[in-house]
Amino acid sequence: MRSRQKILDATVRVIERTGLPGVTVAAVASEAGVTRQTVYANFGSVEELRTEVYEAEMLRTLGALLENLSTFDSLTDLLVEGLVGVRAAARENALVAELFRSHDDNPFFTPGMIDRAVPVAVGVMEPVAKRDQVWAGDDDALAELAELGMRLLAGVLYADSTTLRDDAALRSYLRRWIPAIVAAPAART
Repeated sequence: MRSRQKILDATVRVIERTGLPGVTVAAVASEAGVTRQTVYANFGSVEELRTEVYEAEMLRTLGALLENLSTFDSLTDLLVEGLVGVRAAARENALVAELFRSHDDNPFFTPGMIDRAVPVAVGVMEPVAKRDQVWAGDDDALAELAELGMRLLAGVLYADSTTLRDDAALRSYLRRWIPAIVAAPAART
């Protein structure tokens, strides 16, 4: 277990120094002071290593934000503040920014990313949804709302505009549109 954490920590340092594309088994092994075989024994592939570091670093870096989001009384507040908060973290933290940068080596852009992200988003949203009588007990609708939230996040991160550059403008924009989305789950056909 200690080798695994040592490898993860080394991977973060490699990302900070060279970016996600610089993460190779050889680079991580050298940084961690272990053999390439040790890296493969713990992670199987460089893609698995990148994905695990990506997910762990995102959760660690955004941990305070996630804890704060579960205290909101409405799904609207959670979505608005979550989207604004993630964008702010990506702007303020170089590692988070690198993890959201578009390139072939980024797990955020691999097939199935939404499928992997939705359960995490549902976990964040669930405490608030339980307090919200409209969404209580509708797990399918909550998963759909979580997927929509992930798609909105991609838009917020990658389709910036001059009118929504600062947090206050983005927050105001989201507060105009998100309440209609979360007012009630629509009937699925």
